[in-house]
Amino acid sequence: MNITTFRIAMATLCLSLALVPAVASDFTLQIFGNANMDDTIDEQDIEYFQGILDGVNEKTSLADANYDGVIDEKDIEQIKLIIRGEETELTFVDVVGEVETIHKPVKRIIVLMSDAPEVLRALNADDRIVGATENAMRDGEVYFPESSSWSSVGTWTNIDYEAVLSAQPDVLIPYTPHAESESVWPSTIETKNEYKGKLPGVSIIALDFVTPTHFSENVVKLGYILGKRHEAEEFANWYDGHLNAIIARTDELSEDEKPRVFTSTYDKYRTGIPGSRYHEMMHMAGGINIARDTPIPAGGSTTNVEIDPEWVIEQNPDIIIRKVFLETTRGSGPCYSLDDPADLKTAWDDMTSTPELANVNAVKNGRVYTIANMLQTGPHTLIGLAYYVKWFHPEIYEDLDLDQIHQEYLTRFQGLDYNLDEHGAFVYHPDEHPKGR
Repeated sequence: MNITTFRIAMATLCLSLALVPAVASDFTLQIFGNANMDDTIDEQDIEYFQGILDGVNEKTSLADANYDGVIDEKDIEQIKLIIRGEETELTFVDVVGEVETIHKPVKRIIVLMSDAPEVLRALNADDRIVGATENAMRDGEVYFPESSSWSSVGTWTNIDYEAVLSAQPDVLIPYTPHAESESVWPSTIETKNEYKGKLPGVSIIALDFVTPTHFSENVVKLGYILGKRHEAEEFANWYDGHLNAIIARTDELSEDEKPRVFTSTYDKYRTGIPGSRYHEMMHMAGGINIARDTPIPAGGSTTNVEIDPEWVIEQNPDIIIRKVFLETTRGSGPCYSLDDPADLKTAWDDMTSTPELANVNAVKNGRVYTIANMLQTGPHTLIGLAYYVKWFHPEIYEDLDLDQIHQEYLTRFQGLDYNLDEHGAFVYHPDEHPKGR
């Protein structure tokens, strides 16, 4: 697809998506001032709050807009300020359920989460990034050339607190786990408390940009925090429009119509279990995770487990997906500087030539795929999900244009002059994706 064709297609798609029911965006915006507990703060919240004062509406958990413990007229004033984007403080509930208050405006941001820079760029707020971990400064030559001006603040596991303070940030966006993984929340809270203790005066904004079903809620919340509400809602609506269009067709499938899937994650025989994004992607794409009943091991990871090859043989999956960490100029991450699918092919060859898997249905029937790690995390998860449904149910997703969704994301929300007709290697199958896309 050339750029002109893409623009025409995008205009047509925007019209069609406006007619898609917003299933995935059915959330409560966890910001104080959202008195009626819907997904936005607007005049209806003022009306609802007045009803609370008049005794005709029930008090809600987010009604105390200025978070002073008192329900009064001052809360109405705060709601009005939020609607106009003029509030000097904003109180919200973060991904682990803790209440945080930030001072506005937010001008300087440190990012520890590798997916956050893309979200900030989609909101036209990436110019506020002043520092990042090495994990977040990825594929800089092609995908994020502006990251060369950011200060390095260490890695996820070894934060350079002096470097963070030297950058004088207003907020820090940490790495946070999959929102469904409540079992790992205590460690996230502990990490947040450590940051607060070592970074006085820096607000910690823990949000989830990993989980598809929570993605838009967190994007919109960030939009309010940064004063980028319009941009956030536009991005979230686009994301949910595609997400709903993709999963709408899988909702009606019976269990017998769903393929059994094995996802090879960090190692060849490590797989995602309930609570992981891999499990959620398989479920949303109309597949059955063969590890869906695998218990969480004591003292181990709460999202993925090591399994025995014999167990995979017994489960006899219909499809195998192998994640591949593609090395770029700054380590594994967005791989837009790579055009050669060699590493993806090597991983595919390894999986399909393993003697113990030779008689597994996925190998016998040619339904083994490799996929770049980046398509299974952050905003790119939507694109990865599109590949999943195309692989799982090619007969009902024949009209799904994978490149169109991907190109629109890059052009419209990342502002990149990057043509998928000419560049990129993200997935591999010798017949379906020999060029890597």
